[in-house]
Amino acid sequence: MLPKHRARRGRSEGSIYQRSDGRWVGSVSLGTHGGKRVRRVVYGETKAEAAAKLRAEQLGAGRLPDAHAVKLEEWLGRWLTNIQPTVEPATHGAYRRQVDGHIVPRIGGMKLRDIRLVDVEAFFSRCLSDRVSPAMVRKLGTTLSVAFNHAVRVGMLTLNPARGARRPIAKRPKIHVLTGEQAMKLVQAAKRERLGVLIVLILDAGCRPGEALALTWQDVDFAGERITIDKSLEEICGRFRVKAPKTASGRRTVDLTAGTMDALNRHRAAMLAEGRDVRKGPVFVGKRGGRIGLSLVRRDLLKPLCHSAGVPMTNLYSLRHTCATMLLAANINPKIVSERLGHGSVVITMDTYFHVLPGMQVGAVEAISAALGYTSATSDLGTKRA
Repeated sequence: MLPKHRARRGRSEGSIYQRSDGRWVGSVSLGTHGGKRVRRVVYGETKAEAAAKLRAEQLGAGRLPDAHAVKLEEWLGRWLTNIQPTVEPATHGAYRRQVDGHIVPRIGGMKLRDIRLVDVEAFFSRCLSDRVSPAMVRKLGTTLSVAFNHAVRVGMLTLNPARGARRPIAKRPKIHVLTGEQAMKLVQAAKRERLGVLIVLILDAGCRPGEALALTWQDVDFAGERITIDKSLEEICGRFRVKAPKTASGRRTVDLTAGTMDALNRHRAAMLAEGRDVRKGPVFVGKRGGRIGLSLVRRDLLKPLCHSAGVPMTNLYSLRHTCATMLLAANINPKIVSERLGHGSVVITMDTYFHVLPGMQVGAVEAISAALGYTSATSDLGTKRA
């Protein structure tokens, strides 16, 4: 008996379904050409046959008409369409903004097969002349390289013209952290705010702001005084999406201080009084009960808090940086700090934070002096040199 409903398509098969007469049909979009969408349709007696024909269209037979005449703008439109199901929405959105805002306006009219390494480097120079930041130019280089690699895979290009292109050097972004005194002032001010415990939690756990906003009450273990982090909240065009961590290290359990647990307990009581779901619902919700995003937290919570606490205006990620800095300054094992932050490697932790801890070098000198039997890090050495 023939199925009454279309069969679910397999991964990376495009759109494949069975018709009422038993034949299988596959279709795939190949982007746009001349302002018109290009779509290929194949048929097969079996699902496997249709899938094989569809893959052939995707990998070669389905190239854009007159491949030698395809412009970069057309190819990038096709590429963005093809990769959309395989990347995170935020990643795809970033690619789209870079293509529309920087790449297409400057070199989109060039033919894909005419682009050479020198053209890519000239594009970088033009961006810098237009006052595009070096960090953004490096991102644009990555986006171009990914798109060109895709063109190589499907036979549109033989080589990636962006490979080996020299990108501008981007300065490491400066990490801003609060002093211990400033952090304490901020915590005291946060106690008076409806969602102030969010600030306290990020300072304590060192979690990413999106991870804190994604927490549900099921993730809070009041008996064990810890939280489980296994997701993050993402806001795209005003819509919220809860996503899984990119790496296994992002899934972790973090022990919290008694003070933070007390603050969470008081917050839960306040949310219960508001009629919120304190069993399975989100820990942090707006006054109307819905999810809240980073922009709202910065504007309506953190900025007023910094003002009332008398501390310099900071951002939510600086609270995470402050946690890491305080732990490392207290000589906590970097491996423990790395696990708390959800880093994939302790190398990432030390590479990110070591330069903000000049006091650790002083501690290193004192430790070596003690080990070598010097009574003072300066007096004995000064005497020997004299």
